[in-house]
Order: sequence, then C-alpha cells, then structure tokens
Amino acid sequence: LGIFVRAGRISFEPLLLQRAEFLAEPGILQYFDLSGTSRRLRLRPGSLAFTYCQVPVVYRLGPEKGCTVAYADGSEDGASELSLDAATSRSIFERAGVVSRITVSLGSALKN
Repeated sequence: LGIFVRAGRISFEPLLLQRAEFLAEPGILQYFDLSGTSRRLRLRPGSLAFTYCQVPVVYRLGPEKGCTVAYADGSEDGASELSLDAATSRSIFERAGVVSRITVSLGSALKN
C-alpha cells in the first residue's frame, strides 16, 4: 500500500496502486481501535482505506497532495508533503492513542 519508514518518519508512496482499486461508490471501513472497540469510518468515492498500527489511513484521489492528521483531541494538522514528522510517527508506532486518523491526498503521486 506504499507505506515506508525512513529515519523514523512514516511516508506514503503508493506506487503500485491503481486507480481502479479506489472506491467508485461510498463505502465503509470497519476496524478495531486501540481499545479493541469496533469502529466504522464512512468513505467517499475516490478513496481507499486501511489501518496502520490500528490507525485508519485514507488515501484520496484528487488534484492536490498532502497529509492531514486528525488527533484524538479533535485537532487536525496538515502538510503538503506525503510524510509525517518523527514525533507523530513515533506516537503511531507506540500506539499511544494520539492520532485518530490520517488522510492522504495523493495528487499526482498515483501515476496509473
């Protein structure tokens, strides 16, 4: 799914994904959060979702690229690059419960 860890930072490079793998219609990601509770995340057309260290990651097709991190406290942080900083990555690896979702807008990163 194109997740790599370099120098302690999670980066997203979905080079092998194809556009046909993204949802054509709305969908649902069902997953278990860090406490073991079953959760459901609604997905829009043009998205693909999975979990990484029990954190939902949503890839979205669109014209722009970047990452938005949604935190458990309700705040969000966005960046125009397809990677997370080391501190945020570490909190995900440690399953600290700080990050509730990552949304990755792929822009032109998806070639096919």
